[in-house]
Amino acid sequence: MAAAPAGEDTTRRLISTYFDTPDHTLRKAGASLRLRTDGVRRVQTFKRGGGFSRKEHEGPVEGEVPDLSRGPLADLLPRGRRAEV
Repeated sequence: MAAAPAGEDTTRRLISTYFDTPDHTLRKAGASLRLRTDGVRRVQTFKRGGGFSRKEHEGPVEGEVPDLSRGPLADLLPRGRRAEV
């Protein structure tokens, strides 16, 4: 806690939804796909790898479903598999 910034604490309610295919394509590839909302803003996060080599791609998204055409996620899930997520 010593590294926490000074000032008032705030509380936010975050809702996170994780996605994968029925056969766990993302998990098997060491990846995860999440949509998180605070009630106002929605953010999609795609993570892949582990330790210091972990890569993360994050950005705003509209609606309640992930944008499967973004970055490395599109390479991992060919167009025909995207409906399964």
